Amino acid sequence: MERSVRLVGRACASVALGLFSSFSFAQQCYPTHCVGTVEEIYSHVEAGGLTYVKIAGDVSKLNCTPVSGSHLTLPGDKPGSKGLMAMLLAAQASGRTIGLRIADGSVGCIVVYATLGK
Repeated sequence: MERSVRLVGRACASVALGLFSSFSFAQQCYPTHCVGTVEEIYSHVEAGGLTYVKIAGDVSKLNCTPVSGSHLTLPGDKPGSKGLMAMLLAAQASGRTIGLRIADGSVGCIVVYATLGK
């Protein structure tokens, strides 16, 4: 009985540690991409259909120049832009994390693809 209580205690501690680790990992930026929740989506029709995205995480770590120091850019005239926009809206509405890959060295941190898991 005592052994099973210790095993259950260890299992609970492992689960708690795993949840904490995944939460702290979920909102981060790296030189090529960010993984986080969508904080803001700003579309500008007169600027050629550009959409600006603010994602949780320190975008200064990206290997690009963010717009206003905090926003990534989704060009509206590229093939697949509507699909990326749909993913951004779904992520923001559900509060789920999304991964955004940027074009290395781009001015405006151009988003080239996104990943949205369960």
